[in-house]
Amino acid sequence: MKKLKIFIFVLVFLTTFVFTFPLKTVVSYFLSSNNFLFSKIDGNIFKFNIKDLENRYVYIKNLKIDNKIFKQNIFFNKNLEISYKPFNKNLSIRFNKFDTSKVLKDKEEISAKLEGSIKIYRKDDYKILTGEGKIILRRLNLGFITLNGVRIKYDIKEDKNFSKVEADLKGLNINGKFTGKIVWKDKIHLKGNFSGRFFNQKVERDINEEFNFNFLDGIL
Repeated sequence: MKKLKIFIFVLVFLTTFVFTFPLKTVVSYFLSSNNFLFSKIDGNIFKFNIKDLENRYVYIKNLKIDNKIFKQNIFFNKNLEISYKPFNKNLSIRFNKFDTSKVLKDKEEISAKLEGSIKIYRKDDYKILTGEGKIILRRLNLGFITLNGVRIKYDIKEDKNFSKVEADLKGLNINGKFTGKIVWKDKIHLKGNFSGRFFNQKVERDINEEFNFNFLDGIL
């Protein structure tokens, strides 16, 4: 009888928790803190939907989250699998011919099809990327020049507190290889060397760029 009472108490507590948890308040705060807009949030702590999710760069009509506490699965496109483990802050993304035009607002800036995988996780004060795959870059506007029809094969591995990167680039006006590293602490620091041909000219160029990617700061 005592065990039955405990079971009923736990069941009632969990049921009450699920249906009274301030899901909309918590999710709304997280999204607004990261400059996202949305039209509606519905569901409970274990399964919920976000309608018309967007920021400056992307728009997602319907994003579904299956929350298993230790692992969260995120769905909004059949060609994209996303899972997140909040306790060890591990994000995994698998692309299966995913078309960026399905979510990116500015298709004139960049348009690509992705196949492969990426994992992002914390190591001390750094964020580490690993993965491999292929990218068909249909369009990339760099301002001073626009690249079309570039195929990229990438391989990213962990190396101490950074990610070692190798990428082969092939296209109508480009053919070469990039080798370098990504150091991701407060900003993403891409450093390396591109060697090959660009518009029929032999090129050997050092790359040293920094990027801000604030969206993941709250979850990684």
